Amino acid sequence: MDFANLFLVVEAGETAGPYLTLAESQEAGAVTIGYGGSVNEIVAFTIVTFAVFMLVRSLKRRQEEQAAPAEPPGPTTEELLAEIRDTLKARGGAPGRPVRISNRAGRPWGSSAAVGK
Repeated sequence: MDFANLFLVVEAGETAGPYLTLAESQEAGAVTIGYGGSVNEIVAFTIVTFAVFMLVRSLKRRQEEQAAPAEPPGPTTEELLAEIRDTLKARGGAPGRPVRISNRAGRPWGSSAAVGK
């Protein structure tokens, strides 16, 4: 789309308007503000800027995909729960029976010996 013929008539020329083109208004001696050329440049700049942005974006994504190796998948929720279950069974904890939790020194939590007098 060409916006080159967009203009605003400030003062009519020797022949009365309406003027269809910028060149016609200038031939008639009208005082005009031709803003169509600026609109053309803004539209062209926007299109080129968007194209360059998309190009840089795609190159950056490609570079990130090549640089970052695929991480191995972590354990699933079911695997984690099975590991917890097996650990509890190994400690002797059965369903319905509380498991004794101790600190690093092997003393039960909350006892006076565990406080470190």
